[in-house]
Amino acid sequence: MGVNGTATSQRGHLAAAYAGLVLLPAVALVDTLAASVQGWPPAARGNYGSLMFAACGAALIAATASFLCALLVGPVRRALRRASWRLLSLSTATLAGVLLAEALLAAFAPGPPFHLRPPGTTYVFDPDPFTLYHVSGEAYSTINAQGVRGPELPPRDQAMRVLCVGGSTTECYYLDDDECWTAQLAGQLQRCSECPVWVGAAAVSEYATAQHLRFLAESPLVAEMDAVVLLVGINDFVRQLRQMDTGTHLGPLWARSRILQVVKAAWNRSEAGFVVDRTGEKLDRLRLGGDIAEPAGGLRLDAELDAYRQRLEEICEVARRRKLRLVLVTQPTLWTDYLTPAAQQRLNLARVVPMRRPWSFLDAVPLADAFERYNEATLEVAQQQRIQACDAALALSGQEALFYDDYHLNEAGCAALGRVLADWFCGQNSSPGHGPATTAIPEQAASP
Repeated sequence: MGVNGTATSQRGHLAAAYAGLVLLPAVALVDTLAASVQGWPPAARGNYGSLMFAACGAALIAATASFLCALLVGPVRRALRRASWRLLSLSTATLAGVLLAEALLAAFAPGPPFHLRPPGTTYVFDPDPFTLYHVSGEAYSTINAQGVRGPELPPRDQAMRVLCVGGSTTECYYLDDDECWTAQLAGQLQRCSECPVWVGAAAVSEYATAQHLRFLAESPLVAEMDAVVLLVGINDFVRQLRQMDTGTHLGPLWARSRILQVVKAAWNRSEAGFVVDRTGEKLDRLRLGGDIAEPAGGLRLDAELDAYRQRLEEICEVARRRKLRLVLVTQPTLWTDYLTPAAQQRLNLARVVPMRRPWSFLDAVPLADAFERYNEATLEVAQQQRIQACDAALALSGQEALFYDDYHLNEAGCAALGRVLADWFCGQNSSPGHGPATTAIPEQAASP
């Protein structure tokens, strides 16, 4: 081989060596950049996109600097050239191994369907009554074969089926199966139904309208229901306050990794990383710490409300398209301007004890005023879209005996919400299973 051929071969070996050094961080960086271009916000709290950008950038800079330094030292350059294809093969094999592991886990150990819990599991809680007001006794949260909290789904022709969709206020963490508001609703509905009524909860903590929209649009389970009840608003509001992603975009592939999900599930089972623990003690410590910073550009309430309305309108359109009977429910909260000192001690976002949060907006009165606009938006969209709505917030908000923190209902609160919703259903022209969401709804449908 001539001189030119030798030089070309050497350059090829060095290029392969450099590719082997940068392949993995480059793939992760491109994955993150692609998601960002499509609208996924890497800097949002909990997305870790900024951290991934920094890690990949640092890895690429370190790999490039090491490579350039190696070129200046003859023995190192020659060693790098000899190992070039092994480096590239190792990186390629690592990437292929990760992709293969993802495929195998997806095929043989898939996670629960989106917006549902692992089928057939039971979570056991032992809430501390001193931490969680009027929540006591060992609580079992039973997940049925469909991944829904509640009893097993009866045959279609043997019961009315009502699926309640929401976040933690629908999941009812620390309450026993028969104490959560979905079970209370099932019992209360029997008084105006000629057949048995089944009610279940498809709820995941922190999920908001973007996640609910995807679930209602894609899940085959909702098509099997006679009615879908959507308790909505609070997580959209809280995500805005905590500067979290709305969940509209799926995010990069690494953020959806099944490998990471398995590791996270194992971590959570050890309770080392479970935010909502068995007793509520860790949740209480989280409430007392972790200040919420004011957004750099201020609170963009009007813009966020417009986006919230748009997502609700899309949910209503999905309900019409899939012929679902959808019922929107406003979110009750404890926030009011006349809370007693005892009630103030339970507050999380509007923390008063041991000290107020530095951001002055995080006080019961401004939070109540701001969130009222979310509930108003829910009712307005329901009326405009001719979708049924129940204003549970009007009936329950501000009642100290019903909440163990800013917006989570205790045993009495769940019983009260179950009654309010049952009264609303029983007062309608049709029972929970009669008629899709496109049926004409009387004007009073948007009131309690």
